[in-house]
Amino acid sequence: MRRIATAGIFAVTSALLAACGSSTNVPSSAANPHSRAYFGWVLGEPSVTAVAFDVDPVGTAGRKLRAYVCDGLGPPAGKAIWFSGAVGANRIRATGGNAQLTISKFSNRLVLGGFRDGRGRSFQFAAYPAIDGAGIYQVTVGKDLHVTGTSLTGDRVDARIVNKRSTTGAITTTDGTKLTFTVRNLSLATPVELRRRGLPNVYKRYARSNQVPGEYTAVIAPDASHWLGRSGFVRTGSPSGEIIGLDKKVG
Repeated sequence: MRRIATAGIFAVTSALLAACGSSTNVPSSAANPHSRAYFGWVLGEPSVTAVAFDVDPVGTAGRKLRAYVCDGLGPPAGKAIWFSGAVGANRIRATGGNAQLTISKFSNRLVLGGFRDGRGRSFQFAAYPAIDGAGIYQVTVGKDLHVTGTSLTGDRVDARIVNKRSTTGAITTTDGTKLTFTVRNLSLATPVELRRRGLPNVYKRYARSNQVPGEYTAVIAPDASHWLGRSGFVRTGSPSGEIIGLDKKVG
């Protein structure tokens, strides 16, 4: 699994960001392929926390953006927070909570700002145009351990849970590029493995609720290096307890 420390996350932030938007937990099948997607990381969090945006095309009436912040942990400590607001707004509040995003810079190349969680703790984030299949996906984990999903921009994931320790498969992007991957279950990593990557042992608490059959809203990082998601009605501020918390297997 890839080692991730705060410094490493900061380096990765110069890579990407993406997201989706709808008023229910199931995204429209007519996701706009021309929306602008960004992917990035919340900096300084002890857990790996992704942030993703999906922005309406330039010229859209009432142009809006959607954002998702998720760390792949379950309640009560975990975050799966959905935001929706107008492009150009400085502060965007969560749907169903008092968390807040503050956007200090927004351009075709970069989104910078701050994230304040529901407990009032503040962090910075950096997000960049999404590449290599990154985005927010609606993911289905079947009873047969078959994992399928589609991002708002139309990328598709097809994978299988080989065992509870790893998932293997591929993302096919809208331009036909196929990206294969193997990711491991963070909740089943040993304390030594987690420490090596600068991660807390809190993931162990969620071993039984990780990748349970059901529907999830998940952020997938470039090249599927990380999957962070929660089940339930994420977009209305009512996520459930089941999680997806996966990171890359290296070697």
